[in-house]
Amino acid sequence: MEHAIAKGYARVKEDHISDYRDLYKRVSMDLGHSDVSHLPTDERIRLFQNGQDDDPQLFALFYQYGRYLMISGSRADSPLPLNLQGIWNDGEANRMQWSCDYHLDINTQMNYFPTEVSNLAECHIPLMNYLEMLSQAGRTTAHDFYGCEGWVAHVFSNAWGFTAPGWETSWGLNVTGGLWIASQLREHYEFSLDRKFLAQQAYPVMKEAAAFFLDYMTLHPQYGWLVTGPSNSPENSFYIEDNVYQLSMGSTLDQVLVRDLFVFCLEAADTLQLDFDVQTKLKQAIAKLPPLRIGNRGQLQEWLEDYKEAQPDHRHLSHLISLHPGNQITLRGTPELSAAARTTLENRMSREALEDVEFTVASFAASFARLEDGEHAYKHLTHLIGQLSFDNLLTFSKPGIAGAEKHIFVVDGNFGGTAAIAEMLLQSHAGEINLLPALPKKWHTGKVSGLRAKGNIEVDIVWENGELMEATIQAFSACQTFLRYREQSVPLVLTPDNVYSIDKQLNVTQKE
Repeated sequence: MEHAIAKGYARVKEDHISDYRDLYKRVSMDLGHSDVSHLPTDERIRLFQNGQDDDPQLFALFYQYGRYLMISGSRADSPLPLNLQGIWNDGEANRMQWSCDYHLDINTQMNYFPTEVSNLAECHIPLMNYLEMLSQAGRTTAHDFYGCEGWVAHVFSNAWGFTAPGWETSWGLNVTGGLWIASQLREHYEFSLDRKFLAQQAYPVMKEAAAFFLDYMTLHPQYGWLVTGPSNSPENSFYIEDNVYQLSMGSTLDQVLVRDLFVFCLEAADTLQLDFDVQTKLKQAIAKLPPLRIGNRGQLQEWLEDYKEAQPDHRHLSHLISLHPGNQITLRGTPELSAAARTTLENRMSREALEDVEFTVASFAASFARLEDGEHAYKHLTHLIGQLSFDNLLTFSKPGIAGAEKHIFVVDGNFGGTAAIAEMLLQSHAGEINLLPALPKKWHTGKVSGLRAKGNIEVDIVWENGELMEATIQAFSACQTFLRYREQSVPLVLTPDNVYSIDKQLNVTQKE
């Protein structure tokens, strides 16, 4: 404090701007202009509340604000990753049992959804390091609670690596909580293609997670599928006849996470040319995993059986990670499952008593972006900014949610909304780079530069009147993928340290 006071306000501010600008300036976003952009932020939020949402610059501000919060709270040398309140807090949040912890059933994950695509990979590193610590702590839990190899963590954790189950079955026995957060290791690798990181951090942690599930899972006596259990679908419940239950075998969340885990470990071991006996076990296990299933109401099943939801207004839609941020459901690759995912979203949205909470709305926006429905994604982002943000644009959870008595600031809405905006402009999953996949009508003219795609790629995009005009791709690694714009798709072969120009017909030209 004495040092800061001696420097004086002007110098402290100048140093701060110089510090964050190196990361912040990597991405520029222009979503269009309006007559209200000169107004103070709180007045622009009020306009959103009143249905006047023609303010594209406020979306761009919300996006860059999320990046700024990430830069402010999570750096390469930070001792811990961002928790539910980031590094910020207020009196109301501090009263809650769950505030400032690491919730592992979407919230901490959502904090880091925007890091890679928004060109802030260094900000992801504290979470990578935390996951190493969590995996070490989770070995004791795997042994003591389950008698299994490897490591496991459940619904929440803290700065000391708490990994035991919670004390209620409805939420506490989320056996894939640690695995869900550990999937960020895979994301970090897929965007960077950093082989050293794969060998030294990502694969060792994920391999030990795979060891747990190979030991923990069992064959279903009716179907012969390899399933987890007992576990839950956070933090939901279901009916069997007139009785309410929380625990089941083979919840959809579990099977999606385990399939992604096994496939990643198999591919990583093959890339690194090691653990051939583990590869054999993984291949055999993958062949026995359950498929995603569609229920009799056309919805994506949340459980292995087509149970009726006991809480159809619930804020969690954990099984939709198969759509976002995962890619086991894709619009063109699995059209029936995509339709089922949309039905699931629509069913939840139609509920009058739907729990109106920041991370749910951000998940809606990102999920509709994956379905290439820009108008619905736009609608939910408008709601997030207009109805679930304070005047300073920090997002909040409403009273009545998880025991809250007032609006409680929770930062995952900021980061989830930031990620959803990026998803609307650029997607890179399932083997392709998709330009402007969910562009809403009100962002009809704009440009963005510096977004990142999987494969160690950087992308700039320019559009006018709702149509792609040009794009630029810079490759930092060798990569073979496909480039998509709407229904057009072309193969794309990239070589390191080269820049490629793309026109509106997806003609690709290497720049000199």
